[in-house]
Amino acid sequence: STQSTWEIPVAGFRSPRANSFVFIMSAVDVVVAHSQFPFFELVLGFFAIEFLLELYLDTRQYFCYLINEVPHELQGLVEYSRFQASQSYGRDKAHFHFASSIWNTCLSLYMLWSGFWKIWLWAGDILAYAGYDSEYQLCQSLVFFVLYQLVVLPLGVPWSLYFQFVIEERHGFNKMTLSLFFSDLVRSAAVGVVIGLPFLAGLLKLISVGGVYFYIYAWVFVFLVSVVLMVIYPIVIAPLFNKFTPIVDGEIHGKIKELADRVHYPLTALFEVDGSIRSSHSNAYLYGFFKSKRIVLYDTLIKQVDTQGITAVVAHELGHWHHNHTLKGFALSQVILFGTLYLSSHFIYNHDMYRAFGFEADAIILGLLCFSQLYSPVDRFVGLLSNSISRAYEYQADAYAASLGFADPLKNALVALQLENLSAMIVDPWYSVMNLTHPHITERLNALDTLKKS
Repeated sequence: STQSTWEIPVAGFRSPRANSFVFIMSAVDVVVAHSQFPFFELVLGFFAIEFLLELYLDTRQYFCYLINEVPHELQGLVEYSRFQASQSYGRDKAHFHFASSIWNTCLSLYMLWSGFWKIWLWAGDILAYAGYDSEYQLCQSLVFFVLYQLVVLPLGVPWSLYFQFVIEERHGFNKMTLSLFFSDLVRSAAVGVVIGLPFLAGLLKLISVGGVYFYIYAWVFVFLVSVVLMVIYPIVIAPLFNKFTPIVDGEIHGKIKELADRVHYPLTALFEVDGSIRSSHSNAYLYGFFKSKRIVLYDTLIKQVDTQGITAVVAHELGHWHHNHTLKGFALSQVILFGTLYLSSHFIYNHDMYRAFGFEADAIILGLLCFSQLYSPVDRFVGLLSNSISRAYEYQADAYAASLGFADPLKNALVALQLENLSAMIVDPWYSVMNLTHPHITERLNALDTLKKS
């Protein structure tokens, strides 16, 4: 007899909850093993539900962009002309998102219907021309990956061009040239191939040789790769796209160094990044491990906010560090990843799933693509949970900044950045819950006011 993929080896007895979980996963195995299970029809249903849900949420938010009255929380803080500019920017982005969503949905449906299989056959033809047969599935999968990128990426270029050089340009945010746009495109593709191909090869190999417990080996592999990428990204990859200039003196350096010393943050370097070569949007972030920490400020942030406001923004970012939000987020992502890989083990070896999608070969990479579509409802739920946690973290970081005496400077900085970035000033509550990782500006201002009173 064969061992079921849901039997995780554990020592001792199973609790009633564990028995219930095993029963549920066993039932999943029985259901999906049925030769008539409607895999493809189920995915079509998911697509329809997802599209209609997004359409409903986007419509609710679009009506918010039609409001002509400044929210009472922002009255006296926001000029009416700036409010109108924000509303106009939101409407333009909503129009773009609606059109691009239709395009992406149609493209995804076509790829599922026949596109993936055609690209798989093209990859096989290339290998055959090189003298390899269908037994070299790993090689064919890597060729498939490259061909897929060559097919899909160019289809997205017109949309990116329109967004950057029409919408962003219209509202004064675009600072990018055409040469920089295509240079970024080439460099991103090159980085994707250099990192993606070895990663994909390792993952597919582990799945193919790992047996029913492949998800354990695959998870360890992805975990290690994630850690390596977190280390090399700011040092190797990010400098390929931006210039990082050390800030070694001046008022900003002095204030931030003083704040870092005050909260015992082991700051080793402060950088200014030239984000303005692409956009006038602004940001700031921290990175580093153990006793080597760095802070990066966008040059646009330095131009848009005064020194006190910049220090308040950094205090907010230090709140994330103080509460270990990055570490907690990474740990949560690894739990989700393990669960996703474990769940995929119930589908990846199901021959009927491949046939339902029109695939005549049980190629692992095709199975992962099928599973990713079947997983979409779970992914939506996980995204909802992640957004909720992220918003809670933002409130905690704001509270930390307020505890350091930066409540008012942070409020002023948030309003200034809201105006400079033309961020939405009215947000539908359901749209916010389902899509946003940060609380709305009025929610953050109200929370800071509450903290001041308490």
